[in-house]
Amino acid sequence: MERFRVSVGASDLHDIESDDDIIDEPFNMGERETEVVDRFESDCDNRVELEPATKSILLLKKGLLSANLAAKSCLGNIVYDLPSLDNSKWSERIAQAEQVYARADSTSFCGERFIYCSDNPTRVRMLLSQGDDDELAPLPTAYQRQTVDANPSLRDVSSFYQLNRKQHKMFTRAGSRLLQTIVSDDSGSVDQMIGFLAGLPGSGKSRVIKSLQALAKAWNSQDALQTVAYQGVAAKAANGQTIHKLFQWNINTNCYTKRYSLAQKELFAPLKMLIMDEVSTTDVKLIGMIDHALRDYRLE
Repeated sequence: MERFRVSVGASDLHDIESDDDIIDEPFNMGERETEVVDRFESDCDNRVELEPATKSILLLKKGLLSANLAAKSCLGNIVYDLPSLDNSKWSERIAQAEQVYARADSTSFCGERFIYCSDNPTRVRMLLSQGDDDELAPLPTAYQRQTVDANPSLRDVSSFYQLNRKQHKMFTRAGSRLLQTIVSDDSGSVDQMIGFLAGLPGSGKSRVIKSLQALAKAWNSQDALQTVAYQGVAAKAANGQTIHKLFQWNINTNCYTKRYSLAQKELFAPLKMLIMDEVSTTDVKLIGMIDHALRDYRLE
């Protein structure tokens, strides 16, 4: 049994001292001890009360008020009814919020200025405006055409196929080089264009290819543009032919040792632009063979 000494007027647990005397036999309180205990219990103001050990804050007297205060001020107890607004009203609310945020650019706070980037809108506004993106929308109806005349302009072909602005941008870059090589007496004076057109399925890559094919056909220069693909299905979908058929290769053909006759080279004389569809499925070795064959055709 362990005994403690408690000083009169103690107000902290540190004022309780352990007695070094360990009593093995049952403790019988004598007259002196009884008098001391009775005198200590009679003074209630100097009594030290020990709270039971617990892990719950609600069972502690000091933490009960704090827990109740936190529960009353919890935002989860407040329910707001969201207004029923259509897309236009939500757009107005978002625009108003961004105007308030824009005015914060001229507001000082703690000696620092808020910085607002007008070219970096909120994600909500980007999602709302994605459907009305000019880059993904067709050109204005005023430029749309129902037919393609002979020797059309790039704008006429683009409006006929209803290209959006991103498709039109790629079409004009490639189409302008194609027209320059067609009308130029010296095609070697035109800078070579090497482009890579990529996009998700349904983004309009095949539409750009069809527009370039229609441009060459409308200028009576079908042979100036050739479209190839490694697989036959992809070649047919792109209105072209396989790589082996265009370059007259067999399965076991070694292009690096093959030499073409003059008649075969004349077939490639009108070629101004080569489009390779589904290039990601083409072996890099095969692409090197194409480069070697074209140099042989062009006597380079």
